[in-house]
Amino acid sequence: MGKVQDIAPAKVEAVTAEELAKLQKMVNEMNQMQAAIGGYEAQKHEMLHQLAGSKNELTEFQKELTETYGDITIDLKDGAISPADAGNKED
Repeated sequence: MGKVQDIAPAKVEAVTAEELAKLQKMVNEMNQMQAAIGGYEAQKHEMLHQLAGSKNELTEFQKELTETYGDITIDLKDGAISPADAGNKED
């Protein structure tokens, strides 16, 4: 009997061009999505700061209105005012 010879599989140096193209496309799409998410997060951060500023402005204006009209409730539809506790009275 002859000696059994081990045959090593052929060494693969790289993936196929099609596989590489598919892999690159997938990774690029994910990178674009991550960049977009980062942009949206930056916009969100800026908008949260703007919202906080708007809330501060509203609070200051409410103080001005209270100084002018006293403790009131203002109907945002028509501007009508009523005493602040008028809506809280029990019948």
